[in-house]
Order: sequence, then structure tokens, then C-alpha cells
Amino acid sequence: MVEAYKKKGYSTIVTTDHCSKGKMERLGNISWKQKMDYVFTGFDIAKEYGESLGLNILLGVEITLHQTDSDYLVYGIDQDFLYNNEKIYEYSLPKLYNLEDLARGGIVTTEKIKDINQLVKVLKNREYKVIKDGKQ
Repeated sequence: MVEAYKKKGYSTIVTTDHCSKGKMERLGNISWKQKMDYVFTGFDIAKEYGESLGLNILLGVEITLHQTDSDYLVYGIDQDFLYNNEKIYEYSLPKLYNLEDLARGGIVTTEKIKDINQLVKVLKNREYKVIKDGKQ
């Protein structure tokens, strides 16, 4: 996948893995940190390979909120974001939006952003919440 994006001329991609109650329960009786380590495995491999190709790989996550059973893509995060938010899939949507970790800059959306045109569409349709410098 990483090589294909590089060949198409991309300079940066965001990888998103799923974080849902069902997925976390299937991982069994291990700590939250161990579960997140598992979630980050694909990102870590893609990032290392991407760097060798000159492709920047950023981390995102697709969270299935238990309360709404809807998927929310979160961009602009780092691994500590998930390590520090155990069972984030149990959060309410307002709680997700108001996480302090997103205050430094993040996007929460229900729509996958595939390119800059898609990002513009998401922003124009207000299907997102951008949080920067603690302000929405």
C-alpha cells in the first residue's frame, strides 16, 4: 500500500486503524497499552517503510463510538492520544470533541478524507470539528 501511494506521487498519507469495543474485546484480557501496541503495529511498519521511500506517514484512528454505533475518523493525533484515552470508544461524541489532547490541532469527521478536494468538501459541509489552540 505504501509503495503504491509513493508511486502515485503522494508525499504524505494518514493511516487509520479501527478502535471499537468489539475489536478491543477480541484482543482478550490484556492491558490497554498492549491493545494499543497491537493497533499501532501496522502504523509502525508503514511509517518505517514510508520513511525509506521518502513518504511521510501520519497516524489517525477510526473510532466506533459505542453510544452512537457510528465511526469517527480522528486526524492530527499521536500514539499518546490513544494510550491516554482508555476505552475511547465508550466516550460520548461531545467528550470526544472536547478532549484536551485534540486542542493542539485535530479533525474529527464521519467521512474519509482521500485527497485535498475531499478535505475541502468535508470542511465546506461542516461534517467535522477542527480544534486548534484549544478553540473550535
